[in-house]
Order: sequence, then structure tokens, then C-alpha cells
Amino acid sequence: MKLASLKSGRDGRLVVVSDDLAWCADATHIAPTLQAALDGWRWIEPALRNLATDLAHDVIPKVRFHEREAASPLPRTYLWLAGGAQRRSDGFAGPRDPLSHADEARGSVVIITGDVPMGVSAQDSRAHIVLIGLTNGGSAFSPVFVTPDALAEQWDGGALSGTLCVDLNGAAHARVETGAGEDFGQRVADAAKDRGLCAGTIIGSSYGADALQLNAGDALRIWMDDARHKPIFGVIEQEALAG
Repeated sequence: MKLASLKSGRDGRLVVVSDDLAWCADATHIAPTLQAALDGWRWIEPALRNLATDLAHDVIPKVRFHEREAASPLPRTYLWLAGGAQRRSDGFAGPRDPLSHADEARGSVVIITGDVPMGVSAQDSRAHIVLIGLTNGGSAFSPVFVTPDALAEQWDGGALSGTLCVDLNGAAHARVETGAGEDFGQRVADAAKDRGLCAGTIIGSSYGADALQLNAGDALRIWMDDARHKPIFGVIEQEALAG
């Protein structure tokens, strides 16, 4: 299942997106925002899955999904952890919005949790990983977040295997093979060692493309393909503004 937030107000408007990222269906009758869905994930997730199935079978109203109209799936969240540090989490840009801080350009994988109890083990914490996506250093996230089951063999419960692609000004900058040495289960457990985690906590990978120092006008593109060479999470495309 793929979920996105269309630009609307502060927290976006929740939609379910087709697997090929071509269509979407309004999900606000189930949960108005992705954060609201995460807060009640246990009972809201099945309803969203039913909606995704109806979308796939073309039996409900749908509209074209345009990534340029997407906000960050979570425009703001309770906690954003990257590189072992807590980062600002009160305003994430959309995947096609311009970069306001050039020093935040770094492609990597992120996971999003449901509610996580304090002291959970690394193994048990994997059950609390409910969505996966990509980030540009936390300034923006991929157009869609994806449930683990939709990633098939690319997700082993604690790591996402694939090629993280970063282009700069139309040329390949980095092709990073993800998965090896990664254990998001352990990262969740470490974060929850002394406190519980709220639903919607975002945790970044310790691996990813090298950080870029961008100049005004530089164009950055970040994505990861599936086995059919189609972007799994959509594409982050941002242009750097003058500092």
C-alpha cells in the first residue's frame, strides 16, 4: 500500500496511491491526515487497505496522482531522528518544493513507526515499523510512503535492499546499494531504550549518499527503483535557492 498527502492546510490531505503511482483516491473519510492514520493504525490500516484494493480494481472514484501536488507525506511529525541526533521536525517541504537549505542535501532511506513501547527489543521493534520512504536529509521526503509488505523481497523486516539513486543537474552523482549492515529494528530499539516513541516517529538510515553542498540553481533528483525499474516511492526533485 502506498500513501501520500496532497497539499492542503498544514498537515496535508491523505490519499491512497496506486502501485504505479498514476492514480490516487481520497482517504479523508477514513483519516484526514497521515498522522491521524498513524495514531489509530491498528484499526485504520485495514480500512485503508480496503480502499487501496478498491482503487486497484477501479471501483471507486480516482484522480491522477501528480507528484508536484504532493506535500511531504508527513508535513510535520513528533520526532525525526537522523545520524543518532534529533532533528527539527515541524515543517518538511514537499518532494518538488525548492531547497531552502543547501547543506541538507543527502539522499537516504527512512522508516516511520507506529506507537513504540519503551524498552522494546530489536526483534520486536520490527513490528512497529509501518512505513518506509526516502528523504533528502530531512528537508523533504519522497512523494509516497510505502507499507513493508508492498516492498516484497526488497524489505527483510529491518532493511531495504535496492539502489538509492542521486542525480545532480541531470548527471549521476551517486548509486548507493542499501540494505547491507542496516538494521532499522535495532535503531528503533535504541531510540525507545529510555522512552516510548509516538506514532509518526521518523528514523533515518545511517547509510546513504554523501552530503552535497549545492549552489543556487542546482537541481537534485533522488529515487529508488523496483525490480521493474519503476520508482517505488516517487521522485524527490528539488532546485536549490540562493542562500
